[in-house]
Order: sequence, then structure tokens, then C-alpha cells
Amino acid sequence: SNSTPFWGRNSDELFITASTEILRIDIAAKKIEVVENSGGLVTGKTNENSGIIFLGNINNQRGYYVFNFSSNSTEKIIEVPDNQGTVINIAGNNIFYNLSPVSIPRPPCNGYCWPAPRSFEPSTFYHLDKQTQQITDLKNKQFGLFSTDGSRAILSSQFESRMYVFDNTSRTIIDSSALNGTSTFGLFFDSGVLQYFQVDVFSNITIKNFYTGQILRQYQTNNVSLDDFRVSADGTKLYYSGGILNGNSRKILLYDIATNTEKIIADIPYLPGGGWPVGSFVLSDDNTKMVTKSGNDLYLKVLD
Repeated sequence: SNSTPFWGRNSDELFITASTEILRIDIAAKKIEVVENSGGLVTGKTNENSGIIFLGNINNQRGYYVFNFSSNSTEKIIEVPDNQGTVINIAGNNIFYNLSPVSIPRPPCNGYCWPAPRSFEPSTFYHLDKQTQQITDLKNKQFGLFSTDGSRAILSSQFESRMYVFDNTSRTIIDSSALNGTSTFGLFFDSGVLQYFQVDVFSNITIKNFYTGQILRQYQTNNVSLDDFRVSADGTKLYYSGGILNGNSRKILLYDIATNTEKIIADIPYLPGGGWPVGSFVLSDDNTKMVTKSGNDLYLKVLD
């Protein structure tokens, strides 16, 4: 499977999509169990880490479900139409739901087929209050990320380089700002402050306060490319993946802010034929373990 693995309720539990099954891996007990077996796909976790979100077909009902950690049971969240591409993000009772039209290739189709050309259609995006079932239409917007406590959401425009702050309680946009050359991919919260990172042509990483543009940290790395980037939960370490000069593999590196040192924590050779071995990686919430994929192999690293 090419899907991303997701950590569960702690660093001893991992969820991953197999070919036709969603698997729960108990690392401590070295056991694997099937959570769902109808060809589902794990898409993420709830913001408060209360469950795993997956798209599946249970009792002939295709939709998004949550496997709740507290009860070890599955709950249906929303039904999904067959002719729509969908994305869902959940924080408590707040559900952000995106629907996009899906084009079906014209027959006959042999090999790779492209959908018939047509004009651009913006996706439908809205906020659903799970408790009250109230729906707020967020036309021409798309989801970026939740604030740490889940009370607000950062949204972006489908057409403009602009960011919006949506208050989940009042269900209104309370602020907006130009993205200033970054994107919601580069945004993250650290100690409640909205920040973003940039990487220059020399692979120097700069972290700035999003609103003020103030440089908070700046680091010189040995990377010649940067595939993925993470900040530890306590804000003291940076993790990133990429390649280094004269390297024959992709690296995952740790930059320790306190000691101003960089070290390689994973070194994964290129796949046969020069294929890309690793692009992304996932840290456990307590930053004690890291998991990444290369081809069909799953790699687990226990961090210092």
C-alpha cells in the first residue's frame, strides 16, 4: 500500500491501510488486527486524538467512519456519494467536509486514461456541527489546519493566496490575511503561535511568526532537498527528510535547537532502478518513535 501510516492513541499503536483492509498494529504486543475489511482507507486522526478517521463501506454504506479509541468501536460520521471526491477533518463536534466532482474517463479506455476536458468547478466546502447538525457553507474555501485546542481552523481560498481564521463556536470567519508567499502546507502552531517555515535554495530553514513576519529561528542544514518537515511537540527539535550531497540514499535528520547540532536518524537506500525510497514520515505524539515507508516496507525508529 502507498497510504500513510497513522499513530493511534499512543506510540505503541499504529494504523495503516493494506490492499483491502485497515490494520491496527500493536507494537508492544507484536500483534496485528483487522479494523475494517471492505477496501477502506485511513485518512487521518481527530484533532484531539480520540480516534482514527477512515473512508470505508460498512453494511453497504459508503462513508467516513471514526474508530474511537475509548470504546474500540466504529462510528459512522457522514455518508459519501459515489461520484464525489471527498476530504474530511474533525475536531470534537466540528467537521469540515470538502466535496469535489469526479470525472469518469470516456470509454473505451486502455492503459492510462484521462477524464474528458471540462471547465474548472470549485469544490463544495462546509462546516458541520455534529451535535446540532448545523451546516455553514464556506464557499470557495478549503481546510488548512486546526489550532492546537481545536477551537479554530485555518482555511485558505481556492482562488486567492489568502488565509482565513474560522471560529468553530460562532461558526464565523473572524480574521483573514494574505499568505505572504507561503501556503497552508507550511503553517503550523507552536506554543499557540501560528508560524510557518521556508526553505531557500541553499536548504536553510527559516521559521517565522506568520502575522508579524518576525524570524523566530534560522538553521543551516546539510540537505540539498527537503521532502518533509516536522517540529517536535515541545518545540525543541526539527525533523526533516531529503537528500544530501554525494548521497546514495534519502535521509531523515534531526536538528537539536538547544545544542545547534544536526544528525542523521534514518538512512534509507534508493529503491531498485533509482526509485524514491522515502518522502514523508510520521512522528508519534510524544516524539518517542517515528515511522516511514519505503516501497512496501514499513520502518520504525525509536528516537533518543
